[in-house]
Amino acid sequence: MIGTIWRLILAACGIGVFLPLVLADGLSSWWTIALHTTGLLVCLRLSNAGRRISRHGRRYLTPVIHATENMSDEPIVLYLRPFAADADGASMAQQPEIPWPPVGFITSGRTVEEQLGRMFRESGNLIAVGRPGERLPYAGAQRLYLPLNNWQDTVRDLMLRARLVVLVAGPGPGTIWEYVQAICLVPPSRLVLAVYHDPEVYESFRQLTATGFRQQQDELRRQMGTSWSPPALPDYPELTDVSSRDYALKGVVYFDSEWGAHFIRFDPAKGSLIRSRTANSREVRRALRPALEMIRLDRETR
Repeated sequence: MIGTIWRLILAACGIGVFLPLVLADGLSSWWTIALHTTGLLVCLRLSNAGRRISRHGRRYLTPVIHATENMSDEPIVLYLRPFAADADGASMAQQPEIPWPPVGFITSGRTVEEQLGRMFRESGNLIAVGRPGERLPYAGAQRLYLPLNNWQDTVRDLMLRARLVVLVAGPGPGTIWEYVQAICLVPPSRLVLAVYHDPEVYESFRQLTATGFRQQQDELRRQMGTSWSPPALPDYPELTDVSSRDYALKGVVYFDSEWGAHFIRFDPAKGSLIRSRTANSREVRRALRPALEMIRLDRETR
């Protein structure tokens, strides 16, 4: 909010300087118009730079939890991802094909990770396991740092405690293990896959998870029953217009009560990229309405 206010103040100052000078000199003075237009564009460009500076500054405000014993009793949304996906989560709203500077005032300065936290804030505080050795966490989820050894038991406990588990679909042995565990421990209404990557990476995730289930097939069937089979992940939907610039968050996969998986693709061709935050939030909430309703009922019965 503060960053938005400062950007608007800067724009108002630029416009306030630009308009009186143009009106005073007259519209026939083309060089005057060019000079002041350039000044206005510089102000607006500085605003876009301010979005990036503000994003970096918010990293210093990210809450850090050094041990699970220090966690509060408040409900949580567990955010799991390959650490390589942190750069995608740190992306801000995309700009249109023609980078007209005023868009910087309209598009959100929040990162994808911050937007996820706002989408699911009714379910709890967004908490992620911090990347080992990182000096400064990204803005968004609270960071919980775990030892390099024996982190799996803590993640299982967090899955059981969480009202919602949001897992980024991406390759990596840790992420594949987390997905297999989530399928076994978490009700289908409490698991959501966030898709940041292109179809090739998502397909790799599908194949690796299938391999992970096969490798643990005997153990899983003893635990889940001999007739149990893992859910089949859906295909990656194509864009309406492949030439459109894509969202950083490509879509989400959610599960119905029978573990049927549904891929909701955010298609930029169906709406303005300027409205990406609002459109994404509304679409995610519509897709997850049954899950959020079950979470609400579960919260009321506790």
